[in-house]
Amino acid sequence: FSCIWMDGDDMKIRELLEDEDIRGYLRIGISGLVIFLLAISGLYFLFRTGTDIVFSSYEIAYGSTENTISLIESVGGSTVTDQNRSGNMIIINDMEITANEIDTRQLGEHRVVYSFSDPDIDDVEIVVTVVDKVPPTITILDDSVDYDKEEVDESLLLENVKVADNETPDPMMTVTLDPEEYDYGDEVTVRISAEDRSGNEMSSTFQMHINEAPEPEPEENRD
Repeated sequence: FSCIWMDGDDMKIRELLEDEDIRGYLRIGISGLVIFLLAISGLYFLFRTGTDIVFSSYEIAYGSTENTISLIESVGGSTVTDQNRSGNMIIINDMEITANEIDTRQLGEHRVVYSFSDPDIDDVEIVVTVVDKVPPTITILDDSVDYDKEEVDESLLLENVKVADNETPDPMMTVTLDPEEYDYGDEVTVRISAEDRSGNEMSSTFQMHINEAPEPEPEENRD
């Protein structure tokens, strides 16, 4: 009797599976289950890899004393405050985050790895760029100078300035005159421009007075 009952049960199952409506419902149910599992897996790996970290910047100023942990703005939606920071560590949401330091005296890209005290969270690796955005400084020694027309050249004009930069030892300097052509007794604006190797520029000006033409020697003093 039990064998006959089982055979009948198998037949009912086969009949159900052959029904197009039932098969359609099964396909929808299986598809929904797969999508649900994929979504759960995606969310798990999203938070497991720590991608809920928000960085305020991926740049650090040349020569900065800031540490790389200061680049983190928020973790898991929680804003990082000074109270969360301790040296090169952030303590937030019952978790510690640390990062390796970089040489901010080296321009360019640096690899920074952020590690978590939770062993189930993978390290987060980013590229931080050390940038120089500080222009050179130009110091004018004398705001107004007097020169003879015949002695004026670029090297003489550069003696009236001092140029320094936080990163570039010898910034490139150029000299422009306004007007470019001048004569005895003229007033000329001298513009000194300096550019460091990061492209930061600065300029400053001073006035140059061209001395009057020398008086001709008396005829009795001529040979």
